[in-house]
Amino acid sequence: MSQDTKSPLDLKFVSFLRTRYSPVPKNDQEKIIEGIQSFLLSTKDKNANLKTVLDNAARTIYRLFEFKEIAIGLKNTDDGLYRYEVTLGFRHEAELAYKRLVYTYDEMVSAEKYPFVNLSKTTEYCTSEGMKSDKKEDLISYNRPQVISLQRDSMERFIEGDYIEINIYGYDKELIAWIELANAKNGMLPDRTNLKWIELIGSIIGTVIQREISEKKAMKRRGN
Repeated sequence: MSQDTKSPLDLKFVSFLRTRYSPVPKNDQEKIIEGIQSFLLSTKDKNANLKTVLDNAARTIYRLFEFKEIAIGLKNTDDGLYRYEVTLGFRHEAELAYKRLVYTYDEMVSAEKYPFVNLSKTTEYCTSEGMKSDKKEDLISYNRPQVISLQRDSMERFIEGDYIEINIYGYDKELIAWIELANAKNGMLPDRTNLKWIELIGSIIGTVIQREISEKKAMKRRGN
């Protein structure tokens, strides 16, 4: 074939397409999509255990969204209790307090002990004013306890003690994990679209957890 054979592609159009669809994110939404895609790919790594996946999820949320404090908890399949597994952005004392917290299912869903407002099927907004817990660790776990008594001076304000909880359910609608978000970087209520993106991350986490649960059950059936 002659080296002078002309390419059938219009080089100007090729250049136009490469510019128009550049892999470099052009706005915040594309950065978020790319970040979540990267997280999703990381969950397919056969060498990544559940703790690694949760760590990656927390770092992804911290990097892409407005929250400075992120915690992820799991239901223990042995005793049925709920504990925090991953924390990011907390002072040392608060982090230790989080790791000591243990909840029953009734406590996890109690609107009396932990009043909340439903934002969606999986997301709840819990307010500082509604905090009624008698758990000492609940109070110690605040990252900035010195400002816990500050009043809400605006409906748009996200104050210390406020947090958003994104519940993660299994195939049978069982509560298997949750993501807790606090301390918005700008001190204001979070963007609603961002919460939807984090719900998507929660769905990915749920799939990974269910996969691990299924693998453990299969191993038990095989007698391992």
